[in-house]
Amino acid sequence: NDFEVDPGYAFRLSEGNKALERSAAARGMLMSGSMFKGAQRFGQDLASQEYQNAFNRFQTNRSSRLNPLMGMAGAGQNATNVVSSAAGQLGQNLGENAMGAGNARASGYIGSANAYTNAVNQMGNLGAQYYGMRTPAAPATPGVR
Repeated sequence: NDFEVDPGYAFRLSEGNKALERSAAARGMLMSGSMFKGAQRFGQDLASQEYQNAFNRFQTNRSSRLNPLMGMAGAGQNATNVVSSAAGQLGQNLGENAMGAGNARASGYIGSANAYTNAVNQMGNLGAQYYGMRTPAAPATPGVR
């Protein structure tokens, strides 16, 4: 439908038909079968030639409408990529922070356990030393006290 109302095609068809009619009228063949046959051939040839031109104009018009939309879609896709990358980085950071907190807590537990172990060992050593001081020494020579 757009092709038939294309101004370029309509103008060429109209002017070509006028030229054919004038030529036929000058030869006295206006409204003859030969004139109608020539007009039909002219119209078909013109339509064949103009269809490619009209199609190219259609493609150009369509591209000029769609390219801005494709640009916006590309911008939206880029924004989506940035947001998903940021979300992934956030998740990674949160995971690393949780691991750091867990390691710090575990380190605190280990430090406490080591402190308690050292304290118990020291108490054991002190107890052994105390017991060693309280025990009477054995005589150096038998029978002498």
